[in-house]
Order: sequence, then C-alpha cells, then structure tokens
Amino acid sequence: EVWTAVANARRLAAEWRRAHQALANAERNLKEGTGDLRLKAGLLSIVASTLTDEGHELQALKTLELCQAIYEDLSEWDLIARTLIKKANLLIESQPANAMAALDQATPLIPSEDSYLTLLTELLRVRGLIELQRPTEALQAYRRCSRLLSANPRIRLRIRGRWVGARLLEALGH
Repeated sequence: EVWTAVANARRLAAEWRRAHQALANAERNLKEGTGDLRLKAGLLSIVASTLTDEGHELQALKTLELCQAIYEDLSEWDLIARTLIKKANLLIESQPANAMAALDQATPLIPSEDSYLTLLTELLRVRGLIELQRPTEALQAYRRCSRLLSANPRIRLRIRGRWVGARLLEALGH
C-alpha cells in the first residue's frame, strides 16, 4: 500500500523512473502479501494513471477495466465510480460519447457527500459536451457545477474549472 502511494506521488512529480521502481516494489509486495484484491485494484489504478500520463492509452484502458472488475466483485461502489471517472478522463477527447457513457454510469455511484468527485464528473461532462459540439448543454452543465467549483479549496481543481470555462467560452464563439 505504501509503495503504491509512493508510486503515485512520483507519478505526480513526473519522476517516471522512480515511479516505475515504486510500482515494481508494490507489485512484488502484493505477490508476497495476503492477496487482498482491494490492494491489487488500488495498484492497478495507479498503474493506469501512470500509463495514461506516459501516453499508453490503450494499456491504461485495459488496466482500468481490470480494476473496475475487481471493485465490482468487491461491491466497492464509490471506487467503481472513481474508476469510471478515470476512464472518462482518458476517453474524453478521443471517444467523447464513450466517456459520457462512463460518466453516466459513475454518477449514481458517487457518494452524495463527495463534492470533489461530483465536481470532477461535471467538469468532464462539460468537456464531453463540448467535444460532442453541444455547447448549449455544456453551458447548462457548467452552471450546475459552478457553485461547487467556487466553494472548492483545491487550487488544481479550480484551475481546471477555469480552463474548462475557457474551452466552453471558445465553443460558444467567444
């Protein structure tokens, strides 16, 4: 579990060699451990994020599907939602219709108190509607999530919200 967290931190810092070393350590420990499927799915999730960051989208998608299958077997609904949102994020530009389908699947699984995941989902929905050339619907979705966006303390998410807002303005001809 610790090596998976280290790998994710290294990934976020774009320290690819060190991220891969941490992933290898996590995999080794997982094989020697109790066989906890939740830990395996958590590792797969970070592997998928690393693959995505490195541009290996097809491999990342396959890894997310394995991760989702494990979470489904464990009935971990909130983690299924997170995995579907990761999948949508991966597909949003190349396959926006499939990304929107993943978001539609994820939405009812998101815990009502998880405003971060709700906001992330809605910002992805706005992007998907823009990609599908439906800017009026995208504007409605953006307006729905604007309250959550302004209340969110995470600077990275607020920056993402502004970027999505700029994309929306462009799609509306501004």
